Amino acid sequence: MKRSSAANNLKPINKNGMPHVGRAKGIPNKISRTDAIIYAAEHSKHSKDSTLESYLVNIADNNKDLFTPLLGRLLPLQINGRTQVTNKIVYTTVAEVSTTVAYLF
Repeated sequence: MKRSSAANNLKPINKNGMPHVGRAKGIPNKISRTDAIIYAAEHSKHSKDSTLESYLVNIADNNKDLFTPLLGRLLPLQINGRTQVTNKIVYTTVAEVSTTVAYLF
């Protein structure tokens, strides 16, 4: 069965002359990849109470080789933080305070 040229423009044709099955190019997925992974983890037989947390606890307890790289992706590679050391100074006399103030100004 030969299709008209207008029908051929609507859907791509495979080598057998039949239109491809599936969504057209550019149509987004109905569920995101992240949502699909979370759904699968929650409904796994390894999730005791059907939560993502219980599934990850099971993975952490039973498959450390699988959980360790997952944890590594969550931790930052570098820590950019500044630390400041402060010392507590106790002045016992007014003369010590006035000497320090005179030194600073």
